[in-house]
Amino acid sequence: MTDGIAKARTGIDGFDELTLGGLPRGRPTLVCGSAGCGKTLFASTFLINGARNEGEPGVFVTFEERPGDIVDNVRSLGFGLGELIEQKKIHIEHIAIDPSELAEVGDYDLEGLFLRLELAVAEIGAKRIVLDTIESLFSAFHNPAILRAEIRRLFDWLKERELTAVITGERGDGTLTRQGLEEYVSDCVILLDHRTHNQVSTRRLRIVKFRGTAHGTNEYPFLNRRGRLLGPAGERAGPWAQGIRRARLQRYRRSRRHAWWWRLSPRQFHPAERCSGIGEKLDCSLLRGRRCGAR
Repeated sequence: MTDGIAKARTGIDGFDELTLGGLPRGRPTLVCGSAGCGKTLFASTFLINGARNEGEPGVFVTFEERPGDIVDNVRSLGFGLGELIEQKKIHIEHIAIDPSELAEVGDYDLEGLFLRLELAVAEIGAKRIVLDTIESLFSAFHNPAILRAEIRRLFDWLKERELTAVITGERGDGTLTRQGLEEYVSDCVILLDHRTHNQVSTRRLRIVKFRGTAHGTNEYPFLNRRGRLLGPAGERAGPWAQGIRRARLQRYRRSRRHAWWWRLSPRQFHPAERCSGIGEKLDCSLLRGRRCGAR
């Protein structure tokens, strides 16, 4: 189901319902958060599901890990990334940037990057692209005016070629990203978080903005189960809801004391609550293990 702008399905259970269809097609999406919250896994899942299930080849641009390391890292997750690369459905482009080997002289721009991206996209006819992570691209350069101009230019370049893009970014101090600009030029911003409270670890997802469409605005827990992302549950995501209930129950039994979400006031989970912008189809009280308005 889509609402407003065209969307590209991610294949992440529950997330496509939360966004009424997926990520904005032909536009850049920023996925930001601290280390270990699942940014690269989110981007990889989006790219692999697009190539395998949606007939949309993709380019994975990495500024840190080498292509062989990425393939090895996801092999144990059952993604079959190596096969997709052999079938020319996914291409991994490694762009090494070592600040110690670079010097900023004169005007700096991303023309060289655009050329490499153009060739990679043309090689497999890519419709999707991932840039992981954007901080590495600008780590060696410190002129704020040039940085802001080139970040805008990069996002405009992706839009002009109608690429459905996911850009990952590290969270900054008081801002969603370190540069503090990417969230303003992105059409969609997704914030991932990983918290531990009372020895219980929970990953959460929040859609900060999504231009041109309605979407859920609350925080939603999500699971990383055997390398597979299971996103916020919708009305038809029964298996996900059951899985997260079982996971919570196991954690409760191991800790031998009540987890923090069972101590929250019932008023915070009033049955009449609805998730903003999406009516009755999505869960907004997953922390209690039941849907809002459920009978």
